[in-house]
Parts: sequence; C-alpha cells; structure tokens
Amino acid sequence: MENPEFVLSKDGARILRLFRFQCELGFKIEKDTLATALKYASNVKAISNERRTNEMNKIINSSTRYSNSKPNAFMRAFKLFNHYQVWPSFGLDTPKVKFNMIKKVEQKAYGLLIDIIDTVNPISVSYYLERLLSDLGLSKKALALSINILSGYYAALNKESNKPYFFKYFDNFPIICQLINKKSKLLAMKYEFFYKYIISHKLVISTKDLQITGDDIKKHYPEVNPKRYKAILESLLSDVFDCKLMNNKKELIAAVNQKLKYL
Repeated sequence: MENPEFVLSKDGARILRLFRFQCELGFKIEKDTLATALKYASNVKAISNERRTNEMNKIINSSTRYSNSKPNAFMRAFKLFNHYQVWPSFGLDTPKVKFNMIKKVEQKAYGLLIDIIDTVNPISVSYYLERLLSDLGLSKKALALSINILSGYYAALNKESNKPYFFKYFDNFPIICQLINKKSKLLAMKYEFFYKYIISHKLVISTKDLQITGDDIKKHYPEVNPKRYKAILESLLSDVFDCKLMNNKKELIAAVNQKLKYL
C-alpha cells in the first residue's frame, strides 16, 4: 500500500478528496495521514481552478451525497481547515473563518461566501467577491450572478431604499430573500412586500422593459455619444417608475431631449 507521503505530496486534489471523503463517510483521518495532508496543503494552490472549485463544492454538499451522511457534515473538514489554518491555501485572506450562515441556509455555497465576507470584512463586498471568485475560475455569467446575489444580501442589511435596490436586484430577489430571511425575518418581509407590490402592479423595473432602446436614441438623436445611452435610459426608467413619465415610446423619445441637458 502506498504511504501518505507518496500519495499526498503529488497532487493537491488528493488532499481535498481526503477531506471530502471524511465528511461524506464520517471516518476520522489517521494521525500520520492528516499530518501529511497538512504538510502539503499549499499544493491546493497548484491545482486548476476548476478542480479546486469542484472538490470544494462536493465538500460543501457532502451532507447530501450519501444516505448515511450527517447534517452539516462539511463542518468536519472546515473545522480542520480552521484549526490548522488551511484557508490561505484556497486564496483567502484569513487563516480561520467564523461559521454561521452556512449552517442555516440551503444554498451552502452562498452561506460559505457570506461567512467568509463577514470574517474578512472587506471594504467593498463586490470587489472582494470578484477577486475571490475570479481566482476560482467561475464563468463571467456565474461570477456576475454570485456578485449580484451577495451584493443584494448586504445592500438589504444596509437598508438600501426600495427603488435603487430593486433596480439592481429584482431578478435575483427570490434567492436573495431566502438569505436575508436567515439573518432577519423582519427585514426579509419588508423587502418582500415591495417585491410583491412591483409584481402585482406590473411596475417597470428594468431598462429592458422600457418602450425605447439605445437604437431609438441613435435614430432620433444621432449626435449623442453611445456611451451616454445607459445613463439616459436609467434616468428614463427612474421617471417611469415614479410615474413622471408614461412607458410610451413617443413620450420617452421626446423626454430624451430634456435628459441631454443634464446627462
């Protein structure tokens, strides 16, 4: 049988699989094997982003992979990561993570990210997430989704007002609301009330729902720099939302002329 030194010194993915199996199957890692895994923990940085992310996702979801797995089985690995300060091998800026949300929410990956952010307490949540998740090799679409959901969670905790909040987070609010609810049921109810109001009253909440596009601006105002289209459309959206304008193409096109004085 190959010894731990030979097996675990060759590939960081084997170390992650060792921690994953002890979560899924509930065994205790033998002392010498654990010591060897920790000795070569820095090898985790050398494996591909895809393999590292795949193994971490399996650890996070280890409670559901086998019928005999225990709830929160992933904590077997995470407690070891904390005790032996393995997290920097995953690119984190902290040797330990304070676990809270991951134990409460169904979306364990988001729960882990919230716990990491709460531990690190970065100046900018979105900037930190972009750097952290880019290193994990997420696609641009998955990266944007995760940043929007978690930014929406923290924006709610900071009690951002309804209008700008739902302009940014409406599409992903059902997921965001589940996260908020585990932190503050009252806060979740507050935002959920306005979310349902938007739906029931069919309020225009996105520039894509306006009866005017950048092409319309180009056609009627060819002198306008295309870089200004976004700001113009967002300003029109705000006016439509506040019932200062009707979502009518003719009225919106006419309103662009007034916007050009300020945008």
